[in-house]
Amino acid sequence: MIRLSAILLVLLVSAPRAFAECSVQGMTLDGALGPKVGIFDSTGKFLEEIPSGELALGRELLACDESLGLVKVSLQSGEERWLDRAELKIGLPAGNQPTKICVQSASSRAADHTEPAVAGIDPKAAKDCVAPKAPAAKPQG
Repeated sequence: MIRLSAILLVLLVSAPRAFAECSVQGMTLDGALGPKVGIFDSTGKFLEEIPSGELALGRELLACDESLGLVKVSLQSGEERWLDRAELKIGLPAGNQPTKICVQSASSRAADHTEPAVAGIDPKAAKDCVAPKAPAAKPQG
């Protein structure tokens, strides 16, 4: 019984960390949302702020901690640091991006027209699927 209790205790203690990790395979650092980003240690403690220009853009993310909302990235200096993912622009792998975007077609009905229905999307409604817009070219400079 003591052995079983010890095993369960070990599983419970290790479980939150196992669920805290997330997959960053193929995701890249595309930029920052502000002029500065915060640096954190692996436990989520704030250390300092650095200019966004020190980030190594286009490189793959190194690690992720879901419970703290942090991602590990490389800086231009080669250092690896933990950053708040909410402050970053993160690019998804090309294979996961949709090839078409479907939007609800506009309809013209009288403004006072009512119809008995449930709230939500009507599965019978017509949809238009269009290719996503290509990102605007970045100026060379």
